[in-house]
Amino acid sequence: MLIVPEYFYKETIDYVVSTLPIEACGLLAGLDMEVSRVYSVHNILNSPLRYSMDPFGQLNAMLAIEKLGLELLAIFHSHPQGPDHPSQTDIREFLYPGVLSVIVFPDGESWNMRVFQINAESYEEVKWKLV
Repeated sequence: MLIVPEYFYKETIDYVVSTLPIEACGLLAGLDMEVSRVYSVHNILNSPLRYSMDPFGQLNAMLAIEKLGLELLAIFHSHPQGPDHPSQTDIREFLYPGVLSVIVFPDGESWNMRVFQINAESYEEVKWKLV
């Protein structure tokens, strides 16, 4: 189960909203499956339907995670127009076995997120808890 403190949930949602209408992306880091850092990374595709993290931004975030002795827990991105689960492109392009995938999506008048473990050709939903 991924544990997401309210502060980091809000930070992620605020970043997603600030990048609209394009997909937002970034990394969630922490220890023992509890998020303690959010690293927003620019989507170099500037697309509302796809994302690709800026390689230098992603590298800097991963180096910061390592320097702090944290683990990369999840990669997040938004689906501003849905769906609320990984697309076939998300599954095909996910290159981090053992790392979770977080999809942030519109849910009525607000935003929500779902967490997934992506496998070679499919995905499974993973429980998460807001604390």
